[in-house]
Amino acid sequence: MVNMGNVWDRTTEFLSDNLGAVVPIALLTIFVPQSISGAIKLAGAAVAPGLGQAIMLALLLPMLWGQLAIAALALRPDAGRSVAQSAATRHFLRYLLAILILFAVLVLLFLPIVLALVASGVDLAALTSATAGPKPDISPAMAGFIGLYGLAWLILAVFVSVRFSTLLVAVVAAEGGVVAALRRSFALSRGIAWKLLGVVLLFGLVVGVASIAVTSVFGTLFRFLDPSAGPFSIGSIIVAILGGLVTTAYYVVQSSFMAKVYLAATSAREGV
Repeated sequence: MVNMGNVWDRTTEFLSDNLGAVVPIALLTIFVPQSISGAIKLAGAAVAPGLGQAIMLALLLPMLWGQLAIAALALRPDAGRSVAQSAATRHFLRYLLAILILFAVLVLLFLPIVLALVASGVDLAALTSATAGPKPDISPAMAGFIGLYGLAWLILAVFVSVRFSTLLVAVVAAEGGVVAALRRSFALSRGIAWKLLGVVLLFGLVVGVASIAVTSVFGTLFRFLDPSAGPFSIGSIIVAILGGLVTTAYYVVQSSFMAKVYLAATSAREGV
């Protein structure tokens, strides 16, 4: 049985003992990309939507590599940062492919909703448009189908996230593989799925509250001090940096924690 309290203690011990090795990885691969993404979001219409989305999508790549490197370091802290970075580079494409497989499965399972709307003649562009204006009418039967199927899809997405993706970064860092890593993640999460879900929700709640606090409090403060400030003002940049720090701390803790969960789950199964 995996004790999450013990895992948390090992995570905090690892971070306190290896902060000097973790910080350079986190700053370059998570903090910088996340701060740039935050600045683009705060800029809003000042950045072309297509360009902004493309930049943020590209910035996900170094962030994924950084999470993989931190997980590898948490798995073998005595090996040092260079070994963890080499492992992250060696397994990065496998990790990316495994994530894309999960994403593709969820997208395919969501397609029936899109196809049903198209078949009923609903204008998807008008339905998803963020601009103000009347939205296309959807029949009660279609709305019922979308509600029920959407709920089922959401439950499945949570299941996939907990059973396949939570431990994936640690599994790939330790063992490599793509489909094999997905199978291994599923196997290791057996019996601790509810605990993993609770941890994911707790982490998400903490980082969500912290991010909202940073953007709302500091954003309001800087707008009050300089109402005419542009989208790339000093205040906006500071807010983006603070938001980047919050998100960086989240990914560092999450990657380290899941690596320690992997070690505990592996040890428990080997013991059995």
